[in-house]
Amino acid sequence: MRLPAILHHVNKLLNPARAFVLGSINEADYGRLEVDIRRQLNSKSFMLRFQDRLESLYRADDMPVRMKRYFIFALVSVFMYDLICINDFVSAPDVFARICTVRLLIVTPLITALVFLIAVPALQKFADQIVGIVVVIAIAQVFVILDIIGGSPRSFYNIVLIILIPLLLNILVRVRFSYALLYSLFSFLVYIILILFTVHGPMPFKFSNLLTIALLITVCVLSNYSIEKKERREFLYKLLLEINSVTLEASNRELTELSSLDPLTGLNNRGSFDAIVTQQWISALREGKPLSLIFMDVDFFKKYNDNYGHQAGDECLKLVAKAARGCVRRADDLCARYGGEEFVVLLPHVNIEDAVALAERIRAAVSSLNIRHEDSTVAPHVTVSLGVAGMIPAPEGGYTWLIEAADRALYRAKTGGRNRVERD
Repeated sequence: MRLPAILHHVNKLLNPARAFVLGSINEADYGRLEVDIRRQLNSKSFMLRFQDRLESLYRADDMPVRMKRYFIFALVSVFMYDLICINDFVSAPDVFARICTVRLLIVTPLITALVFLIAVPALQKFADQIVGIVVVIAIAQVFVILDIIGGSPRSFYNIVLIILIPLLLNILVRVRFSYALLYSLFSFLVYIILILFTVHGPMPFKFSNLLTIALLITVCVLSNYSIEKKERREFLYKLLLEINSVTLEASNRELTELSSLDPLTGLNNRGSFDAIVTQQWISALREGKPLSLIFMDVDFFKKYNDNYGHQAGDECLKLVAKAARGCVRRADDLCARYGGEEFVVLLPHVNIEDAVALAERIRAAVSSLNIRHEDSTVAPHVTVSLGVAGMIPAPEGGYTWLIEAADRALYRAKTGGRNRVERD
């Protein structure tokens, strides 16, 4: 892998982008996921592992931050390791050059290369195993340096350096607990063997030393356990917060939609129309595009209500609304109930000729419903009258011009015999 590519990966590692945790979960599964989260929060288990789906979510969320911490503090640990050369110069000047060769020219470049592998996305899932390789290398160099120093008392301090491994793993780098526990036990086992079989001294001294080191490692491991457990609980609460946030947002959208809809016909209501026609007028004014409007009124609807009853009148309006909406195809077009038996169709970027053609299709669609209307003087079934207006908005005007023009055309359609389309 080339250096620029590695540096690019390092830059991404040091500047992680936090993704939306629930991005991979369907909203329909939020309820079941919330049950799993609450069950996990109430669990008394000491295991640091969630149910499979929660565990995969946790690892995906934790990975960027964990990899950044591994990379930074692993390099810090390497630097701290190199500082031991100062002690080597003081305690073993006769073999200092050979020790430095091992530490600075072999072990340091090798461990640094392994640390940089953590920055490669494809290898990040093996980061804990890479840390394990680093641990083995660090312990192996202890044996090499012991061989260089020989059996002198100076070997004791070099053996004690093994205890830095559990400290760094659990406190500084904070490797995932299960791996930190494994590597700490391995390091301590090697330490026990070296203390018992290579260090000269009375057994009570060795036992006291091992007990002290065992207690120190235990504190470090428990600290790591406690921190990871806390982080996992915080993740569960964050998930709950995200679920509640998404659910609340969906509820708000639903409420907004309901507040903008006419409960009888399901079309947009008058308030929604007023807001949208204002926006479309401004947009058409800015772009210099036409804006057209159709006003529609159900002919002799009061007589229909009086003869067939309000329940039948409501059903009639539903059918008329459905027929009108069925003729409106484009996503930007708006079909709304203006009030009572009046409906409007707003047509952005549509000239008046095309708007008149659409109005005629709506009139024919309503007529083809063949809803019986004995009190109509126009036809034996329900019909509608439509007025159409269209214009390119002017700076000195307002959308009320368009509404007034369509209303005038509707008036002419009603006075001209009804069941017809008129344009302004």
